[in-house]
Amino acid sequence: MKCISSSQMRAIDINCEHLGLFPVQLMENAGAIIAQNIREKMECGKVFFVAGLGNNGGDAFVAGRHLAGFSGYTIKFILLGKAHDIKTRESCHNFSRLKFNRLQVLEIKDSSQLTSAASD
Repeated sequence: MKCISSSQMRAIDINCEHLGLFPVQLMENAGAIIAQNIREKMECGKVFFVAGLGNNGGDAFVAGRHLAGFSGYTIKFILLGKAHDIKTRESCHNFSRLKFNRLQVLEIKDSSQLTSAASD
């Protein structure tokens, strides 16, 4: 499997936008596919997302929101940083939508807090 570098991904995102597919749509599609894959692997249960402050974190926010629409899932987020430091407009938009689904988000300052945060 070949990996795409962050600079290559930025170029792909720019090309998509020029073709009329905007970043918020890309994020919505990515999150929906993540949620679909989770549902294919488990019918119900606890789903724990560790999200950063960039667009990958935004993908996780969308995935959690999609899963929240199905019964049987308990969803929790760990945000690696503070919400006010989220880097992109799209990620910020999707983070703000989590409160409407009453999804729990715990902000931590660094990965050393992950173990204790996961057990809460």
